[in-house]
Amino acid sequence: MALSNVIAVLAAALSAAALSAAALSAAEPPDATEPVAAPAPAPEIPAGLTAVRGEGAAPGVGTDATAAAVRNAQATILVQRLGELYGSPDLSPFQDLFEDPAAYFASYKLLRQERNDDASTTVEIEAQLRDTKLRNDVAAALRPHLAHTPRVLILVSESIQGEGVRPLDGGDVALPALAQAFEDAHFEVVGPALLRAQYPDDALIDAAHREPEVAGRLARDQLAGVVILGEAQAVAEPAPPGSSFHANRAALRLRVIRASDGVEIDSLSAEAVVHSIEAWPGGAQAVRDACERLQQRVVASALLAALNEPVPGDVTLTIRGPGLAARVPRLLESLETELGVGEIEQLNASESVVCVRLAYSGAMRDLVQFLTRREYPEFVVRVPRVVGKNLTVAIEDAPPSP
Repeated sequence: MALSNVIAVLAAALSAAALSAAALSAAEPPDATEPVAAPAPAPEIPAGLTAVRGEGAAPGVGTDATAAAVRNAQATILVQRLGELYGSPDLSPFQDLFEDPAAYFASYKLLRQERNDDASTTVEIEAQLRDTKLRNDVAAALRPHLAHTPRVLILVSESIQGEGVRPLDGGDVALPALAQAFEDAHFEVVGPALLRAQYPDDALIDAAHREPEVAGRLARDQLAGVVILGEAQAVAEPAPPGSSFHANRAALRLRVIRASDGVEIDSLSAEAVVHSIEAWPGGAQAVRDACERLQQRVVASALLAALNEPVPGDVTLTIRGPGLAARVPRLLESLETELGVGEIEQLNASESVVCVRLAYSGAMRDLVQFLTRREYPEFVVRVPRVVGKNLTVAIEDAPPSP
């Protein structure tokens, strides 16, 4: 189905929905004395599926017209979901997905069917959308449009058989399984050694459990566009009488966070059970199995987060040199007052390295020239490296006056 037709169908469906809502609001309220039956509990939706509703219309009446209206309703739902996932009105990368909209629906139920005065048919359906399949196909369609290799930061805390495992410890189980999936998808993964060299374990544990904004800031410090926060737990149940095998039950929860603004893009979970004689190996394998069940979806969601990242006017400065505590504030003040940079956020700081983010949308050439030509009495500034919007800035003692 052509994209223009899909969008026209969506507009018609939204118009019909508005008319239905208006008619409903104008209806007489029910008699207050009439008993109202309690609503039946909603059926549980299987993993990977999402309950949705949509309307569609097609010319003609009869079986063929109804089937065409259902297909248009499914296409309308796809347009709406793609808009949520992709965050752009330009759906041209997904033309192929509309060749067979029914492939993205596990089932549907016809809620309403109307024969209109213009000899057309309108339907409303309730359906189960194959959301995981749609995410994967969207990610595959968008992968070639990435202008650079996406960089991901993974923080997962583990507790296997009641013994807590800190994030990024050498004995981690979940981290290697997830990292391998991202590397296979051509992501650059921030390595454990790099993080542990810069942050204490307690800070990493805290970041793994706190609000997404905290992890987003940590990811920005590492120039990562996406951060994966996770919790993995495995518990061994007592072996039944007459058996030596434990049932090791693992539960894994992952959150996909866009680093630029700390927005949670996706939340997903999985469970796995492994029977074993020894508890710890069985629990570790159960965690690996839970990771395997989520690998494809978490990579797809991370790719969507990387592609949906707002085109920023932000620049990252990594400043190195002596006397930074006194010199960096002067440098940043001159950038703000003389060059007109916007918000300045300090990401990380030590005696010899300070990392800051600048809200700057001007030409990089102008920024580099300002940094290197601006004179300070006690120090000079060099810019030895520029990669995209990431600058390495070196502050050095000013040469002695002749």
